[in-house]
Amino acid sequence: MIEQVLLNLMKNAVEALVDAGTPRPGVELHTCVSNGKWRVEVVDNGPGLAAGMQDNLFTPFYSTKPEGMGIGLNICRSIVEFHRGEFGAVSSPEGGCVFWFSLPLAGAELGGAGGWSNEMPSC
Repeated sequence: MIEQVLLNLMKNAVEALVDAGTPRPGVELHTCVSNGKWRVEVVDNGPGLAAGMQDNLFTPFYSTKPEGMGIGLNICRSIVEFHRGEFGAVSSPEGGCVFWFSLPLAGAELGGAGGWSNEMPSC
């Protein structure tokens, strides 16, 4: 299931770059481990999230794509949360967008205030 999350995020990034006509499109995958969690980031160099879009990203049936169903990101978030993880998205200060998720490592203790901020990428 986690590979579906990753595939959906990468597919969305590529489609957003194509739709925006980004001159030199790029998608990067970053991973890191910290505080007993594995974090994965899909980073693109497109236009980023439009103002107000972030509030609706995970709303079922909301889509910016003409043929989109508006369930992909909501399903991704549900899968990650089912695995006791966190999921989010931010516009990168350098331009583009970062969709990220983190999952607890096997054997890592849960609880405590550790975690990543939804405001800045960490990897």
